[in-house]
Amino acid sequence: MTERPIIVIGGGVAGSVVAGTLARECSAPIVVLESGSSAGALSEPESRTLSFVDALARPSTRRDDLVVRRTARQEPKGYPAGSGIGGSGEINALVASWGMNYDAESWGDGLAVELQAGLRSLPHELRTANEGEWGPMDRALVDSCVEMGVARNDALWNDTTSPEGVGTVTLFARGDRRSTGVDAVLKQAIAAGRVRVDRDARVHRLLVRDDVVRGVELSSGVTLEARAVVVCAGAFESVEILQRTGVLPACVRGVQDHPAVAFVTRDSVAQSSVLSIGAIGRLSVGPGVGNVHLVSMNATAPGEHSHGALLVALMDVESRGSITLHEDGSVARELAMLSTERERRTLGAAVRRCVEIVARIEDRIGTEMHLSERTESVRWLASATDADVEDWLVTTSGVYAHAASSVPLGGEFLDLRGAVRTVDGLWVADASVMPTLISGNPTLTVAALARVIAREVAGVTAAS
Repeated sequence: MTERPIIVIGGGVAGSVVAGTLARECSAPIVVLESGSSAGALSEPESRTLSFVDALARPSTRRDDLVVRRTARQEPKGYPAGSGIGGSGEINALVASWGMNYDAESWGDGLAVELQAGLRSLPHELRTANEGEWGPMDRALVDSCVEMGVARNDALWNDTTSPEGVGTVTLFARGDRRSTGVDAVLKQAIAAGRVRVDRDARVHRLLVRDDVVRGVELSSGVTLEARAVVVCAGAFESVEILQRTGVLPACVRGVQDHPAVAFVTRDSVAQSSVLSIGAIGRLSVGPGVGNVHLVSMNATAPGEHSHGALLVALMDVESRGSITLHEDGSVARELAMLSTERERRTLGAAVRRCVEIVARIEDRIGTEMHLSERTESVRWLASATDADVEDWLVTTSGVYAHAASSVPLGGEFLDLRGAVRTVDGLWVADASVMPTLISGNPTLTVAALARVIAREVAGVTAAS
């Protein structure tokens, strides 16, 4: 490529969608810089079986250096993240979800309409699991919730209004493989010679002169020129690249995540499903609407398929954490989950409501369930004080990995189209840009936003 390219930093779901969209909608050469060494989704499709838990066991598609403090009561610890082509899409469940209608509405009418249109027209492959694929945890969750009066709803993934429901899960998947943005748009662009992917290309900082982005500097010291740069390195790394460049301040506040806890089977449960997650439920707790998710797990750890779990997650969050770059180059990542009284009370009420649901699940699977990281049975929640329940929540929450909203659209640093306000030719287009974290699994929304921003980049660069 002799012409200065548009550089896309990151080969995950967002980066794949951005690169593929640019390849179709502008004439400039496209280069994707991926920090990981694995070809991942490009040449190792076996890395994306329907069991994302097993994918976590693959060193080639897993990043082990990301350390995050989830709540103020916890010590920093490893945070699940992907490495290589496919990014975190290689190691997460890829559950499809539009969330609730109030998510995008809070972002503003214009963006809400565009996002809804983008969700409907995304070039992606979705697959709804059938009951024959369920494991015992999936069936027990659905049957127990229905018995408790929760309506059966197998279309929760794009139902943005029903306050409650339970049913089978819909995944980014084709056949027996989960499917990411790599499959949908990037492979075709690479095959057509429109996109080049460079692996082992970790970006240290951007090259900016006269308030215009000129290229990137890799950690190896190599520099690459660019006509424009789109940062898609994830809710943490995108911020850190911009901080090292001097585009963002040393401390950026905004990042959000879904706090979640787990109830785990005390004894083994015969598992036959190839799905890590086969069913999902939605509850309305306290003043919220559709603000709590229940997720059945047919495996609890990489290579461990003898136990099951039920995840309980608060999906409507308000806490915002921070990302701080210290002078020595180290980074403090603070999610600050459950830092508001409303969140703690709502999740506390949710886990208490689950006591009877879990009792019915236990009858069906034939074993007791206990609190994650505790020996007490789930029944402990029925008699525990509010203070004791909150103590368990803030010392345990962290099952999900949905970090987002660290540099929101329309905020101090980005305009509503993802462009960095102070530097021409520079955009951010991944989970970082969500104004608020949606009340659903964010992969679909990340892809839709990436496509919207990529089209803006294509238009601006074509006119320049």
